[in-house]
Amino acid sequence: MTPYPNLGSLQPRRQADLLVERIVPEGPAFRGVLLGKRGEGKTDLLRQVHARLFETPEGPIAFFCAFPGGQDEATLARQFLASFCQQVRAFLMRREELLWEPVARLEQELERPGLPLSLTELTHSFLALPAGDHAAFAAAIPAQFASREKRPVCLLLDDAEKLGRSSPFLSALNSPELCWLLTGQQPFLQRLAGEQTWSLLPLEPFSPQEARWLTEKKCREASLPFSEQAWEEWFEIVGTSPWLIAGLVHSAATRQQSIESLEELGRIYIQELAGGTLGNALAIRWQQAIPDRRYRLRIAEFLGNLVNKGLTRPDLSLFSPEIWDGLVREEWVEEKATGLQVRLRIVEQDWLWLSLATATPGASAERAQSRALQTLVFRAAQKRQRRQAHLLPAIREKLLHLPQACWPELLEWEGVAVRMPRICSVAVEQAGSAQLFWCYGFLALRPEEAETPCVLLIALCEEAPLREQVQAWQRQLEQEAHFLPAAVSAHPASKERQGTPPELWVVAPPEAPFVSEGSERRFSWETFLSFLESGRASNESSHSRSPSG
Repeated sequence: MTPYPNLGSLQPRRQADLLVERIVPEGPAFRGVLLGKRGEGKTDLLRQVHARLFETPEGPIAFFCAFPGGQDEATLARQFLASFCQQVRAFLMRREELLWEPVARLEQELERPGLPLSLTELTHSFLALPAGDHAAFAAAIPAQFASREKRPVCLLLDDAEKLGRSSPFLSALNSPELCWLLTGQQPFLQRLAGEQTWSLLPLEPFSPQEARWLTEKKCREASLPFSEQAWEEWFEIVGTSPWLIAGLVHSAATRQQSIESLEELGRIYIQELAGGTLGNALAIRWQQAIPDRRYRLRIAEFLGNLVNKGLTRPDLSLFSPEIWDGLVREEWVEEKATGLQVRLRIVEQDWLWLSLATATPGASAERAQSRALQTLVFRAAQKRQRRQAHLLPAIREKLLHLPQACWPELLEWEGVAVRMPRICSVAVEQAGSAQLFWCYGFLALRPEEAETPCVLLIALCEEAPLREQVQAWQRQLEQEAHFLPAAVSAHPASKERQGTPPELWVVAPPEAPFVSEGSERRFSWETFLSFLESGRASNESSHSRSPSG
């Protein structure tokens, strides 16, 4: 339970600084549940917050605890209290090196110098109680200590899902003496936070700069050369998960293989997914999600097909509620207010693909790994090509600022002038390799008509979309249009509800086909960016001609 057992990055993370800037002035008013996917750095962030608070003696006393799970409450209570004594002593004595020491037995912690009298008395009271009362009393000690010392305590609690909802360690968080930050597995915490009306704080993933620093540090510790170019490409196609970074570097050191190019990194990655630590961790999650092995292959094929088509909403009638609950619990499927969604990370997609490729009798594992490496290298080549264009970030930025920046009133489309809506809000969601920009606003089809509510869906695609993807987006758009407020016709005799038809625009890379397969309009990145920039230029020109007030 020591805060620095397997030190994470400890490279300054922006989110850690922002959290401490809130915790110190707010004190017991600060309470939050940190939500993020596995392996993305939640524990590292808690440790960084602990380190920052330790450097701020005027702030609350910080206490980090990762609940181990698999222990009875009495044993957990003793370990919790022993760790609390160690960290309080280190904080008050201003001796950070004490945090690196293994936590001693509770009786030994009591004998060490520097423990406040109030905490010593509380611990003796704890030891005098029967074992059945230990958990509730230990959970309440941080708040009692804060009250006696007239000083706030900040609890930084990790792996909270191992406690269970009725745990006294969670009930104790309602004390007005405490501020706290809680994290663990996302599905458990989402439900718990909803029941308790606790504030949610989304985890910010490692930035490329933070990931680069961590990777260089890990390579240096493993006596491996660090290739900045290879890792930058890696972050772009696979992500900046610290769990994945640490796993790849450790595997390369163990196998005595070089990781100085993207291909070498990819080879280690595929080997790890096929039969290494990374693949084993994902396999355990899959088995825990679906205990009945008869269904594992079928569900893997179903999720794989869903991801390949860029779809996110599964058909719940295909499997039992117990199977869906398991997939949610192990974070293969996300539970949203509107239903379940499949949003697998790249590493999860690759593991599923590799598992399926080797599942049939007689399948060659070596050929499957070679194909997987080829796919990864090709994915990187596509990313390189698009990164050089610098078009996607510019398009994303301009779409997000549509309510402020506007665009031209008319769009020339296949020789016809199309009137453009006035956008008032934009919502974004990820759909496979595409980003969906839901643009809500108002449109008058003719100048003399009144504006009516409308919705425009712009699919910004990194890859050429499949026909099934476009059809799925069209169906989503039609469903969304039903929720729009419809204007009543201005003609007194008419009682019809009038509305503007929803539109789907597909913005795709240059190599994609630009012949519409339905009612959608299609643009290349370059054409669409030019269109957006012409709207901005037109808007700035009109402002420059307006008389100043």
